[in-house]
Amino acid sequence: MWQIFALAIKFFKRELFNGELSLLILSLVIATGSLSSIGFLIQRIDNSMNHHANQLNGAQLVLKSSREIPKHWLQKAQQLQLKQAKMLVFPSMLVANDEFKLAQIKAVSDNFPLQGELLVKKQALVHKTKAPPRGEIWLDKRLALFFNLSSKMHPPSTEQLQASPSNTIHAKKVKVPFVELGEAQFKASALLERVPGQSNSLFTIAPEAMINLADLSSTATIQPGSRVDYIYFFSSIAVDDEQALTDYQLWLKPKLHAGQSLRTGVEDIKAVNASLKKAAHYLSLAGILTLLLAAIAIAINSHRYGQKQYKNNAIMLCLGFSENVLS
Repeated sequence: MWQIFALAIKFFKRELFNGELSLLILSLVIATGSLSSIGFLIQRIDNSMNHHANQLNGAQLVLKSSREIPKHWLQKAQQLQLKQAKMLVFPSMLVANDEFKLAQIKAVSDNFPLQGELLVKKQALVHKTKAPPRGEIWLDKRLALFFNLSSKMHPPSTEQLQASPSNTIHAKKVKVPFVELGEAQFKASALLERVPGQSNSLFTIAPEAMINLADLSSTATIQPGSRVDYIYFFSSIAVDDEQALTDYQLWLKPKLHAGQSLRTGVEDIKAVNASLKKAAHYLSLAGILTLLLAAIAIAINSHRYGQKQYKNNAIMLCLGFSENVLS
């Protein structure tokens, strides 16, 4: 038995150095590597798109509801140690300089957004920040232009004041602009540049304005029958640890009612979702073509290798080896 095993190793080394067996092994390696690479690429693209979608959504999981959700839903998220943020979106009239303009008001909690960047423009500089301070309102550029507040919201910077005395005089004359929302007045202090967690409300065509959620009650704008979207944001404490988020999603889905929706990743971003599906289909097709070409190459090499072994096997049979040993 040991002699047969030693002979088999000897034949294997000889065939390996002859090149045909090496070519067959190389074909198998290329086929396996190609399929693995395509699968890895699809997974990387999917992870990258989901990451960017979370930046756009403002969180890993977004719950949208037409009414307040039960408190124990939020308590369950807290038990799973999920970060939470809240946004109320509703249409209302803004008043400034005796002008009226319909706007989409976003009242956000202090820790909004959980992911992504909220960018605002102050004194001609763009800043990354969280929710507006209490008593302030941040306006869309269209609102600032409509109310003619752009120049008042961007007074000369310190460098400009030092460079020109006329700028100092102009800055002293500029009054802080105020905007009325319901029964409250807010200081217009910044322009909105980028806002995560865009709502799909019918009023999204209206320009946006953002206030702190703690200031909402003072406006008295939310009344019975008001059209309000309640948007809740959830993210895991560790971005790579999604188990708690998955558990919460599975727990929450059966409890959703009409007017409530749950989304993650690119599910609600139709253009991105469609592009991702097309890319996945294209790469899957490329994987199938690679598999077919690899199978053809392996079959051709196997056939040639098998034909070459006919004479060797015949000689071994003549020398007294049985078919069981050769197989």
